[in-house]
Amino acid sequence: KKKKVMRTVSNRTGFVSLLLSVVVGVVAAIVSLLHVAVEEKVPDPYMDEIFHVPQTTAYCEGKWFEWDPMITTFPGTYVFIVGLIQSVNTVQAALQSLVPEPIFHPIQCTTQAFRVVNSIFSLLTLIIAYHIRQHLHPNERNTLSTMAALTLVLTPTLFFFNFLFYTDTGSLFFVLLSYYFVLKRRCWWSGWVGFVAVGFRQTNIVWIGLVAAIGVIDIYIKKGFLSPKKKKDATHVAFSTLLLKLPHAMTSILSSFAVHIVLAGLFVLFAWKNEGIVVGDRSAHEAVLHFAQPAYFILFTCILLAPSIFIDGHFATSLNLVVKGNVVWKLWFAFLTAVYFVALRFGSLAHPYLLADNRHYPFYLWSKILRFENLRSGLAPAAAFGTIVLGEMLAKKHKLGLWASFFVSATAVVLIPAHLLEFRYFLVPFAFLHLNTTKTTLSSTIECLLFMTINAITIWIFLNKPFQWESDPLQKQRFMW
Repeated sequence: KKKKVMRTVSNRTGFVSLLLSVVVGVVAAIVSLLHVAVEEKVPDPYMDEIFHVPQTTAYCEGKWFEWDPMITTFPGTYVFIVGLIQSVNTVQAALQSLVPEPIFHPIQCTTQAFRVVNSIFSLLTLIIAYHIRQHLHPNERNTLSTMAALTLVLTPTLFFFNFLFYTDTGSLFFVLLSYYFVLKRRCWWSGWVGFVAVGFRQTNIVWIGLVAAIGVIDIYIKKGFLSPKKKKDATHVAFSTLLLKLPHAMTSILSSFAVHIVLAGLFVLFAWKNEGIVVGDRSAHEAVLHFAQPAYFILFTCILLAPSIFIDGHFATSLNLVVKGNVVWKLWFAFLTAVYFVALRFGSLAHPYLLADNRHYPFYLWSKILRFENLRSGLAPAAAFGTIVLGEMLAKKHKLGLWASFFVSATAVVLIPAHLLEFRYFLVPFAFLHLNTTKTTLSSTIECLLFMTINAITIWIFLNKPFQWESDPLQKQRFMW
C-alpha cells in the first residue's frame, strides 16, 4: 500500500513537470513569434531603451566606468545581462574548441539580445510562481497552480515588457525568488538573491524587507509564539507578541536573516551618503507625498482580479459584510471612503510626464477622467469597497493580520512617494496579492482569457498604430503601458 502511494506521488510529480514544461514551451514559442514581429516593426531602441541599451553595450565593451547620468536605477540589470551573455559565449567557445566545424556563434550585444533576456526572466517567473503557489496552497490542484502562475505572467503590465529592454521582468523575478527561498526557510539564499533584486531596482529594498518580515512571522509561528488559527492572535495582540517575545526569537532572527540585515545596513549607508535612493538625474524622480496612489492601486488590482472577485464569491461576501454585517463594518467602509475621498481629491498629483507624454495609457486616463476632481473623488467608495474585497481575499489565506499589515505598509512605502502614476509600479504588490489569494479553475480561466485579450489588443496597437509628433515628424511614436 505504501509503495502504491509512493508511485501515485511520483506519477503526479511527473505530470506536474510535464504540464509545466509544456506551458513554458508554449509561452516561449508565442513570445518568440512576437519578438520577431517587434524586431521587424521596432528594431531600434524605443522609449527608456535609449538609455538602457547604450549603457549595457558600454559594459559589453568593457567600459565599466562609463555611466549615463540620465539613468536613475542601480546598474544591476546591465551587469547581470552582460555577465550572462559573456558566460554563454565562454561556454560556447569551449564547446566549439572540441569540434572542427563552426557550429556556435557568439551572442552579440544588441537591442534584440537584451530584449530576449527579459523573456527568459518571464519564463523563470512562471516557474517560480508555480512553486510559490504550490507551497502557499498545498491543497490546490497542480493544473490550477499552473494556470494561476501562467495568468500572473500574462499580467498586461508585465507581459508587454517581454518585448522591450526594461528592468521590470528581472526585478519581479528576483523579488519572487527571494520570497520563495524564505517560504522554504532558505533565508540566507533569500538574502543573497535580495542583493540582486535591489541591484535591479532600489525600491526592491522594501519588498525584500517584506520578505524578511514574512520570514520573521514564520519563526514566531514555528516557536509557538503565534498561531494564525487562534482568534486570540488578533493583529494588535500579534504586534504585542512580536515585541514581548523578541528576546526569545532574537537568536533565530539574527542567524536566519543576517544577510538581509547586512543588505539593509548597506542600503541605509548608501541612501545617507547619496542623500536619497535615486542615482543619476533626480529632477523627475523626487520623492513626494502622493496619497492617491494606494487608491489607484486598489482600483487597478480589482479590475484585473475582477473574474476572481465575482466568480469566486468575494464580491458577494464583502457586500454582505458591508450591508448586513455589524456596525463595525459599516463604520470601516465609511472611514475608508472618507480617507480615499480626501486622498483622491486633495492628494492626487500630476507628474509632468503624465501631462505631456501621450504615448502612455495613463495619459488618457488622466486627461479623460482623473484630472476632473469630482470624477476622481467619486471613485472613493469603489476604492473603499475594493479594499474590503482584497482584504477578504487575503483573509482566506492569512488569518493572522500581521501579514496583511506588513504588506499594506510595504505597498504604501513604495507607492506614496512616487510622483508618477505608472501602472508598472503596481506590479510587485499585485504579484504578492495574486500569489496569496485562492483561485478556482473557472476564475483563473476567465482571468487568463481577459489578460490574453488585453495583451493582444495592446501589442497590436503598439505594432500597427504608430503616430508622429509635429515636433518630431520623422520619428514614429507608439502607444504602450
